[in-house]
Amino acid sequence: LLQDVVMEAAEDTMTTNSPQPFTVFHLQGIFFIILGGFVLAALTFLTEITVGTRPM
Repeated sequence: LLQDVVMEAAEDTMTTNSPQPFTVFHLQGIFFIILGGFVLAALTFLTEITVGTRPM
């Protein structure tokens, strides 16, 4: 679903030569922010499981 949106935006920017090529970059920025949030949550979750449950 996300790839379809990105591809459509890329085709629109390529074909129409619009002065707005930043739509694809906005989508990439949002995607990387969400991806970074997921990675951060996964790292904290895994460290909480491995380090938090370790016997003192």
